[in-house]
Amino acid sequence: MNLEPILMPDVRLCDLRLCPVMRMVPAECVRRVLALVLVWITLAGGAIARVPETAPPDDSAPASESAEPGRKSGSQTPRREDPREAPEHWLRKLARLTSTSPEPHDHSRNHPMVLAAFRDVVKLPSMCTVRVFCGGKQVACGTIVDADGLILTKGSELDGPVVCLLSDGTRHPADLVGSDRDSDLALLKINARNLPTIRWSQGEPPTVGGWVVTPGAEDLPQAIGIVSVAAHRVRGGMLGVQLTEDDPGPRIVNVVPQSGAATAGLRPNDVVTHVDDKPVKDAESLIASTSGSLPGDAIKLTILRRGVRQEVTAVLGSVTDTISSRRARFQEQLGGELSKRRFLFPSAIEHDSILEPNQCGTPLLDLNGEAVGINIARATRVATYAIPSSVVRPIVESLKSRALLNVSLEPQPTSEPASIAPGR
Repeated sequence: MNLEPILMPDVRLCDLRLCPVMRMVPAECVRRVLALVLVWITLAGGAIARVPETAPPDDSAPASESAEPGRKSGSQTPRREDPREAPEHWLRKLARLTSTSPEPHDHSRNHPMVLAAFRDVVKLPSMCTVRVFCGGKQVACGTIVDADGLILTKGSELDGPVVCLLSDGTRHPADLVGSDRDSDLALLKINARNLPTIRWSQGEPPTVGGWVVTPGAEDLPQAIGIVSVAAHRVRGGMLGVQLTEDDPGPRIVNVVPQSGAATAGLRPNDVVTHVDDKPVKDAESLIASTSGSLPGDAIKLTILRRGVRQEVTAVLGSVTDTISSRRARFQEQLGGELSKRRFLFPSAIEHDSILEPNQCGTPLLDLNGEAVGINIARATRVATYAIPSSVVRPIVESLKSRALLNVSLEPQPTSEPASIAPGR
């Protein structure tokens, strides 16, 4: 590649060697310095690509529409040259010539060239991935778990009649077989046979730092990522109080600003005696009584304030509802929409793949193309939760048994009485 007109359009490399100062520098040093400059500019391609190609137009010098470039028309100011015909900025030109990417400013791992390296991983799983629609809008994705038309998806997103779009382009109305509230998984049934099914991983769960891949309906992955936190429990709603033991119940010593407790008007020294009309004796029982609720759920609290019995309603929040997390919430909003149900899972793998909420329900794959979990929630700007396959498979079998039970109880086109089919 000829670098002379790129580095300095008006100075040739031979002129540099004729310079009195440059004659004192060995040629090898010059070559090394130039090489380092090229490497630096290549790595800074994202910033270089934002260099404007031309100077901004000068509004104070209007051009004549009828005059040719550079030609005066009477007393009119000469028209400026078309900016599209201006010379390419030399930094942009250098970045383009030294880059191996068709878009030098895009170095994300979700770039098509990066995703293409994982094409073989998703070749078969992509055929098992479907799109789930309600009211003509995609609300989630799904994973085919049985060749007879059983599809696993995110249950909390289902609202109204469901239609599934398969990877071959066919659409099928779907019926809800059953759901599991704890994991937010739901099983759908479509009228189809001989469908490709996902293959579950039989090995160890993915470790922190391991690669994971999310397939789509196309031949490229929807996203790739790295496991950031191993499978763990994701807690639910938070009241937002600090407690100490007292009689007849836990006493509030501090209320977190901007929390559900603060909004409900709870104060320090309030004693909580009941949650939803059930008595609580200590802080542990109060925490246990709210641990099964989600952010946004309302609970009724019975309290004693200066010996007077009162009832208040508090709406549970989440950790990100505290005043100390305002900046974090702002940053999360910059990263796109989050899943409405993204808390309270019995076990979830956290990875940094960037998925949209309506892409949940997809399988999470290892590099062998086997499912290590089901993506269940876009949790934060840089975190997605997936229910591990060790948790998903028993749920699938339970819901499949329910589907078989429903089928077996339907009238059969035979003279013999219907019987309950054994589980597979």
